[in-house]
Amino acid sequence: MTKSNTKDEELEELEFESNTKDDVDSPDTIHSPTDKDWNDFVLSQFTDDEKFHNNPTLNGLRRLTELLIGEIISITTNIVQVPSNDNSYRASAICSIKLLCRDDIIKQFDGAGDAFEGNVNNVFSKYLISMAESRSECRCLRRALRLKNVAAEELSDTEMVVETTNSIDNNTNITENQINFIDILCKRLNINVQKYILSQYPNMKKINELTYQNSLDVQKQLSEFQQATESIPETIKEYDQSWRNIFI
Repeated sequence: MTKSNTKDEELEELEFESNTKDDVDSPDTIHSPTDKDWNDFVLSQFTDDEKFHNNPTLNGLRRLTELLIGEIISITTNIVQVPSNDNSYRASAICSIKLLCRDDIIKQFDGAGDAFEGNVNNVFSKYLISMAESRSECRCLRRALRLKNVAAEELSDTEMVVETTNSIDNNTNITENQINFIDILCKRLNINVQKYILSQYPNMKKINELTYQNSLDVQKQLSEFQQATESIPETIKEYDQSWRNIFI
C-alpha cells in the first residue's frame, strides 16, 4: 500500500520546486536595452572569434543585431569621400540600415565612418574605402544594439597597440610598425621626425633607442597635434624624408 503525502509535505515539495526554478537563469529571460546591465549582456553574447578583447567584430555585430533586435532588411552604404591629395588620402562613408524589429516596426539606423593612414592598422592601409564602409556599418549596428564599446574595425593601429599593452613589456624597444606610424603622422603634419623626437628625448641618438612605452607617448601626442595643428611648435616643423638615413 502506497503512503500518500500529507498536505504539509506537498506544500514543501511545491516550495522546493518553485525555489529551484527561481535559482536557474532561464534561457528565455527577457533582456531590454533599458536595463542597466544591457551593455554587459550584449558583450557576453559574442563568441571568442567575434571580438578583439572587448571590441566586437562586424560579423559579430551583424549576428547579434539579428538575434537581439530584429531582421536586417536592407543595408545602404554611400561613399562620400574617396582618397586623394586634396583630402590627405581620406575615405569617408555613410551607412543606413533598416531593421524589422521584434515589435514588427521597421527602424532605420545611420552611421558614418572614415579611414586614412593615420587611423587604420598598417595591414589595411591599402583598403581605405573598404575600411570606411565597414566602420560606418559598425556604427549603425552599435547604435541599433545600444552598445558602448567600439568595434574592432574602428580601432586605429595605436588603439590596437594600447589594447594589448598588458601582455607586452613596455620597456622593450620600439617596433618597426611604430616607427612607420610615427613617420606617416609626421609627414602628414609636416613635422621633422628627428627634431621632434629629440625635443622629447634629448639624449636619444637613434629612434631605435625609444622604448615601446616611449613610442606610445609619441603617437598619442602626434594624434593630439592632428586635432590642433596650430599647437605644433615651429622648431619641429619641416618634414625631411631622408631622416631615416641618419636617425635609425
